[in-house]
Amino acid sequence: MNRTLNRLYLRATTPLFFNPVSFFFLNAMGVTASRGVPLLVYHRVAPLGEFQFLGTFRSGRVSRYRLCCVEPRRFAQQIEMLLHRGYEFKTVAELSDAPSSSLTRTVALTFDDIFYDSQKYLIPILKKYRIKATLFFVSDMIERETLLWQHRLYHGISTLSEEIFFKALRDAIKEFGGMNDLDVYNTFRRKLSLAEKNDILARIHPIANERELAKEIYLSKRDLKVMSDGPIEVASHSVSHQYMGELDDEAYLLELTQSKADLEEISEKPVHSFSYPFNSYKDEDGSLLVQAGYKVACTVNESRFELVGSGRRSGRINIREEDSQATILRMVSTQWKRDTL
Repeated sequence: MNRTLNRLYLRATTPLFFNPVSFFFLNAMGVTASRGVPLLVYHRVAPLGEFQFLGTFRSGRVSRYRLCCVEPRRFAQQIEMLLHRGYEFKTVAELSDAPSSSLTRTVALTFDDIFYDSQKYLIPILKKYRIKATLFFVSDMIERETLLWQHRLYHGISTLSEEIFFKALRDAIKEFGGMNDLDVYNTFRRKLSLAEKNDILARIHPIANERELAKEIYLSKRDLKVMSDGPIEVASHSVSHQYMGELDDEAYLLELTQSKADLEEISEKPVHSFSYPFNSYKDEDGSLLVQAGYKVACTVNESRFELVGSGRRSGRINIREEDSQATILRMVSTQWKRDTL
């Protein structure tokens, strides 16, 4: 039933979205015509049951259930729909150099984190449809033999109950003693140093097969090099995937410059674009972005790409597993704003 309704919606609305005369009536009804290029952000294209802790963990008092993993068949259908409606796919770096007059019916696909399974599921789809995309890599996830702090945290919450896991965190950190689970979760992620997070998580949640697990989910340098020779822009998602808005300027700049240098050395391609982990950044970071050599820095603030100077911060629209083709068409053809985050 849902697929039938989606098809009917697409057939009925496509002429409206792309008929210039109709925009007057759509605006009168509160549907705003698109301005700027939509940047869509995905996290994983993979079967929902594979390494589920990488994208979500079960609903509880702290975590609201939200899948940021899109199944390959569903992703391919979304691409087919956009191609059928005449959309051209560009990378984020290409958008930064393109004249605005040439960007009608254009969309950019972006992907954050990038795991080993991208080679199996994502890249073949991009090649099949001969489309470009921008992939934002966490440089410290390349050739990694232990779980990144964030993934160890999610693995712990997924493997244990939240009650057990957060009690262990409170026992490990005296300052957390009077906090509720949500405050413990947010304070741990945002306020502790990278070394503190790694040390505490290694103590309260050791993983017996960690090296084998890391090899299964993270890319090698060779993997990245092979991917970079395909239809992608290699871009940076920082070194260690921290809340950058909580870092001092020196550490902030290091996340920008070191990740760029590492990725350029491995891929042998220039890195021009950056995306902020957790959508966390300093409001006045333009000079740091320029100093680091980036053309564009991407958020997930659900605004569109604006062609304004070097170091320009651009919004992106987050794609969820449950988003239908009709929803995605609205995202790319109107001034989309999700009702709830």
